[in-house]
Amino acid sequence: MRPRVETVEDEFDRLSLVSRDTTSKAGGAASLKNRDVQSRFYAFILEQYDRLREIPVAQRKTGHFDSVLNVVSKGKLREGVISSGSYESFAAAIYEQSVDVSLASRNFAELLKALVGLTNTIYPALESLSSTDGVSSSPAPPMRRPEFSAYKLLYLICYARPPGARHGNAREVIRTYAAFPAWVQDSRHVRYAMQVLKALRADLDFVALNVLWDQSSTSQRAFLEERTLQILAKAYFTIPMDQLLLWLRSDGETGSSEGTKVDKLLRAQVLPDSLEDRIVDGTITLRKAKIR
Repeated sequence: MRPRVETVEDEFDRLSLVSRDTTSKAGGAASLKNRDVQSRFYAFILEQYDRLREIPVAQRKTGHFDSVLNVVSKGKLREGVISSGSYESFAAAIYEQSVDVSLASRNFAELLKALVGLTNTIYPALESLSSTDGVSSSPAPPMRRPEFSAYKLLYLICYARPPGARHGNAREVIRTYAAFPAWVQDSRHVRYAMQVLKALRADLDFVALNVLWDQSSTSQRAFLEERTLQILAKAYFTIPMDQLLLWLRSDGETGSSEGTKVDKLLRAQVLPDSLEDRIVDGTITLRKAKIR
């Protein structure tokens, strides 16, 4: 029997988290503090992600991005870069890659880890370095900083659900927004996020929200889908599936890529093991009336 050929992923699996590695020499050839090791695995993840993105949406199956997410979610590469103490564009690229993969797979827990590292640590450090490099006082931060800063706001607006809050964590949104430099606040990405907040606050402005849906990118739509379904689940006990798909801007059927996306959204709102039981004659029960 021919022996199995070792893959890059196998090599990555063997490497320990820097915080748990007691055997490898710091920065050595077998350490994730080593820049060559980091670069090799970053290139591997990027190649796998790009390959999966090239597959048409209609041909994607459940868990399409899971193979890449499984590598990213281990956090080894992010920890290796941070432990190196090198807050530069390469570190930002690794964290941005984690955000892209997490959004593509709708993994909001992993998304938050990467966003916090980017917006709280890496971006501020990069801007501080660029403004004190002795060459120019003009900041030269990563081009995608406004985009990912806006994702942090959209997470707080559309996904985070603190106790008693109706539409996201508004206080934390304002605090986070205020911490951004002026040029980030004035970017189209951040302005879009704040428009979503305005549309969702107090009495819902469905007209404005509909316009924002039309203007949204694929990544921005991931947040709007979550929040729209939360709103519908609060407003309706039952709803026809065709109407629900219309409001979620999806024409997917069960088994298709779009249908899989909707299934995943629904399972976050109703009991995971009861979704099938809640769809009867084309109508889904989003919540059940309390029996007094």
